[in-house]
Amino acid sequence: MHTPHRYGDYGHSLRDIGLKTIKDDSYYTLITNSDNYYTPNFIDALCMGKEDFVYCNCTHSHWKYQSRECELHRRGIDIGGAVINTKMAKAVGFKSRTYSADWDYFSEILKLNPTIRKVSMCLFVHN
Repeated sequence: MHTPHRYGDYGHSLRDIGLKTIKDDSYYTLITNSDNYYTPNFIDALCMGKEDFVYCNCTHSHWKYQSRECELHRRGIDIGGAVINTKMAKAVGFKSRTYSADWDYFSEILKLNPTIRKVSMCLFVHN
């Protein structure tokens, strides 16, 4: 899917459009960016249960590619490091257009009291 319009908001408008088009029969939704890289076992490691919110550790170019313990707070988690129950993701949408929109999205999900599981492995790289 693509749009002819450039929004200039870090892709946040496109994320919201994408969430609205996901089929309801998908259990998990992953929002990612074109500069993210995943280990071959990412899907198996995160999507093995039926929790509503599953996330993992990652590494990032801003951190000089050192593995980081991701946590559920602002600046503690990247959008590409979590799979979310699709019904919850669609209910919340992707409304924020700020630099901290990743956390804004996750904090709205957390208000729905999801079941949460953390995978304590570095399973993706954000460039």
